[in-house]
Amino acid sequence: MKNYIFLIILVCISSFAFVSCTEEGTHAPLVFDNQSPDPVTDIELTPTPGGFNVKFTAPTNTDLLYVKANFQTQGLGKTEIRASKYDNSFEVRGFATEEEKIITFVAVDKSGNESSIVTAVGTPLRAPILDVESTMAVNVDFGGARFSWENLSEGNLVIDLLAENEFGKLDVAQTLYSTVIDGLFNLRGYASVPTKFAVVVSDQYKNRTDTIYPNTPDKSLTPLLETTLDKSLFSQYLLIAGDEIWTTYGGVVAELWNDVTHDSGDFARATLVQPRTFFTMDLGVNVKLSRFKLHQRRTRYMSEGAPKEYTIYGTNEVPSADGDMSGWTKLRDCVAITPSGNTYVGENNQVLSNEDLEYAMNGDEFALGDTPEVRYIRIEFTKNFRVSTFIIFSELSFWGELQ
Repeated sequence: MKNYIFLIILVCISSFAFVSCTEEGTHAPLVFDNQSPDPVTDIELTPTPGGFNVKFTAPTNTDLLYVKANFQTQGLGKTEIRASKYDNSFEVRGFATEEEKIITFVAVDKSGNESSIVTAVGTPLRAPILDVESTMAVNVDFGGARFSWENLSEGNLVIDLLAENEFGKLDVAQTLYSTVIDGLFNLRGYASVPTKFAVVVSDQYKNRTDTIYPNTPDKSLTPLLETTLDKSLFSQYLLIAGDEIWTTYGGVVAELWNDVTHDSGDFARATLVQPRTFFTMDLGVNVKLSRFKLHQRRTRYMSEGAPKEYTIYGTNEVPSADGDMSGWTKLRDCVAITPSGNTYVGENNQVLSNEDLEYAMNGDEFALGDTPEVRYIRIEFTKNFRVSTFIIFSELSFWGELQ
């Protein structure tokens, strides 16, 4: 009996050893040879911004494993990408200059053998970072500096905005992550004294522009004097025919200037009467406006009822009670954007991209340029983010030079 049990144990151990060896063997190449695969053929380089779309014909060797491409970029240095034997294309990205580039292609089989090298030469299109560098402008603005640029190919960019600190050195005041075509951003909160501003742009491939300064002899700007208007002086102007009642569904007009922007219950709402709905207010002071900001309701960011397109008017005269617009001056047409380019039509805390959520939480801000002195404001709402029968938002803020 003991011998029988011992025999069973011995058989089990032998079986386990056989299975273990078999499994271990599966990790080794199935084909062992020293024969190189055939080279890659029919390579096509289609230029793209900062790179190429690549097509090729892989060799037909049965033991082919992958095709690799090697190239050199300014930011990442030597770079290698691979395509499996089932693919015949890939993307090459990361070039910073519009100069001739060399890409080498090698086929690799399951034994690790490499084919002969095939070289392709091409010139990429202008990289997004160069578009931004050539169009970037740094100009004076109320309370700081205004940065504007074009990113026609919508590349993923990192934009470091620099401002002079108390020690006279440039520090990163804010970092933007942007893909928008027409970029615009304002650094605010600076005294009306000569201050150095600058910007540096980089991309995900570690390409980086030189530091870009204002076009001034000393690379500095003197921010224009700007005052935040006192909201305790604000009031709704109710005497104009055609204006809607902004108090429905629990919202009250006073909540539009109480400095509460992230509370879902803090808002004013009105019916959207096609093709437009007006809201008129008294700022309580005479002012040359520099900018204004509208905050969307917390639970309605870029969704149902949130203002999408509107026009702001101003006047220094007591508004006509009949709604006549002849005495009003158009200050600006406004379009609320989604930095990501996404088109949202959801509601109630829909999932926004990080870029869109940050933008919405900061509010829709619009510079007003050279405006006349005004006291009364009239906003004409014409479109919301989702077609609905109402307009809803949370807060209004204004800045400018008091008269």
